[in-house]
Amino acid sequence: MCKSTYSHIRGQITRQWRQPKSLTTSKLQNEVVQESKKISIQIERQSQETFAEQSFDKVGQPIEKPMAKEWEHLPLKELEVAKKEMIGNTSEDLRELLEKQVLIESQYEAKNTCYASVDDVCCKRQKDYRKEHTAKKGTTDPLKRVYNSVIRVQLADYEDYTLVHNTMGGVLMLLMAFLLNNKLLNHNWLFLVDGQRSMKKAILHQFGWRNIRFIMDWYHLLKKCRGQLSMALKHKDYSKEVLMELKRRLWYGLHEEAIQWLEDIAEDKIKNERRLYELIEYLNRHRESLPNYALRKQLGLPNSSNPAENANNQLVSKRQKHNGMSWTDKGSQGLAKLISLDLNKERHLWLTASKFAFRFRKKAA
Repeated sequence: MCKSTYSHIRGQITRQWRQPKSLTTSKLQNEVVQESKKISIQIERQSQETFAEQSFDKVGQPIEKPMAKEWEHLPLKELEVAKKEMIGNTSEDLRELLEKQVLIESQYEAKNTCYASVDDVCCKRQKDYRKEHTAKKGTTDPLKRVYNSVIRVQLADYEDYTLVHNTMGGVLMLLMAFLLNNKLLNHNWLFLVDGQRSMKKAILHQFGWRNIRFIMDWYHLLKKCRGQLSMALKHKDYSKEVLMELKRRLWYGLHEEAIQWLEDIAEDKIKNERRLYELIEYLNRHRESLPNYALRKQLGLPNSSNPAENANNQLVSKRQKHNGMSWTDKGSQGLAKLISLDLNKERHLWLTASKFAFRFRKKAA
């Protein structure tokens, strides 16, 4: 059911049983919904047990304010060595700027960092009615998509763990319980995000009591710049030229130079000044989350929330985003939760003991 359509699974089962009328697709759908409901109840129960043990309240907030966790970053000497190597591989026109660049040490975290790649994924919502003439006159459905919020959690030397919920607040609460259950209070917590305001607000609401950091996903940053420039500038070729120069500066963390490049664009090249201003404001607003991506790559640190994108593909897109498919909230979210059992290697424990390890697994040697 997690990998094939309901009708295909029904065909396989009924052929094996030789009772064509013994099973319907709606029955299969109901089984998925019921099983996912049990999964949700159990994961909620285990989360609440973890919160109680660690002196947190029911929504994952500390009952007593804990001591501030100091952010651990790589030694400055290691950063300077990596920076020197990076500059050696850079084009000459940027070398002087990079040599003068002052590094923000907190943007280059130590190895004891737990990464959380956060993203939303949606699929087409199933209508309450199948045929147009059966709908009540004048009724509209404002929500055309079913949403799932996904977090892929990563820690060095351990296999990734995937969390899924129908709301961003819900999945962040699960993340809090997961971090506590894995005894990671003494680690750095770094979030790889796409710049969505509501997402960052939700993360700060859940984790605002702690010293956390954000890194803007490089590919979402490029996508934002490309979209804004295409609407702001007159000519397609010129827009591409500006994007290439902007990309070079942002890749090396040269924010001031990137913004100056945008501000120096001639007026006769601009078709929508508001869009250009929005991009400049966007870069200013996320300045603290825009590191020297080239240096992070040199140091082996992640620059992308791609793990969450991959989880989205495995949990939802691969199974639910096909032509003609549409889903209810319970159906879409139910399937995503069942698939997460396999991704996290929790299926055996769930089927035999109706519970979850809810822990990282050590990578095979």
